Amino acid sequence: VTSHGMVLCAKNPETKVVELVGVPESCKIGDRVLPEGVLASWKPFSPAAVKELKVWEDVAKGLRTDGGRVACFSGTPLVTASGEKFLAPTLSEVEIG
Repeated sequence: VTSHGMVLCAKNPETKVVELVGVPESCKIGDRVLPEGVLASWKPFSPAAVKELKVWEDVAKGLRTDGGRVACFSGTPLVTASGEKFLAPTLSEVEIG
């Protein structure tokens, strides 16, 4: 079975704590998650390009929670089309994987 779903976890390697990043209740299967300010009309890379260009590996380097536990990419909050943010239950300023 091929899956294109994604689960994000905040993780602190020093304390070995890992927790699922929360998803807003209003999210539905297939909703896009983009950095705040990126238009929903932005066209994603094809699966072949993601693999060939190692896009996920580069994106993963920029995923972290901020001081308010908000999941961010390069310091910009990840949001739904309606602007809702994704929160880690307790971990702030840690990597997301």
